[in-house]
Amino acid sequence: MTYYVLFTRVEYIITRLTKMLRVFAIVEVLVIIVLLFIPFLRVYAVIPGGLLLIIPIIGAFIKSYKEAGQCLLTDDDITITTLEGTCKYQLTAIDNILFFYGSYYGQNYARSVSEGVDNYISFSHHGERVKATLLLLPEHIPAMNRLFALWQQKEIDYMLKTIDDGSGKSRYLTK
Repeated sequence: MTYYVLFTRVEYIITRLTKMLRVFAIVEVLVIIVLLFIPFLRVYAVIPGGLLLIIPIIGAFIKSYKEAGQCLLTDDDITITTLEGTCKYQLTAIDNILFFYGSYYGQNYARSVSEGVDNYISFSHHGERVKATLLLLPEHIPAMNRLFALWQQKEIDYMLKTIDDGSGKSRYLTK
């Protein structure tokens, strides 16, 4: 191993508060629809409509994932650590490596900032599919590009998919 990139492995969680907000949002939409069809109550549709706008603001402060271990990518192997233990996979013994890049932590979108957890690596090892969801930080992007270049030098076959192109034809991450 001459080069490595260490990621935090994550698992998505849905908190009780998140579930309650979803139910509240559905009820709010139904109330708005009913109020819009009753002419003399139409003016009151603004109140639940305003409350409905608050839900995404509250949701933005709720963490949707928990840390679940680590994933170490090197120029020779992939090591995944969970609460149950550690598994090390030699790159020469795995097939169909797919790195999906959704966003990095803090990346700005039109209405929100990314938590950086919509990324994963998956591959096949002796017929079994292995997948690890990753927390991607901004500093991981140049590090992964360097690792991808090393994989290409060693003729390690991998596919990079992004939200933007999804084609698997990209070879490097971009900000």
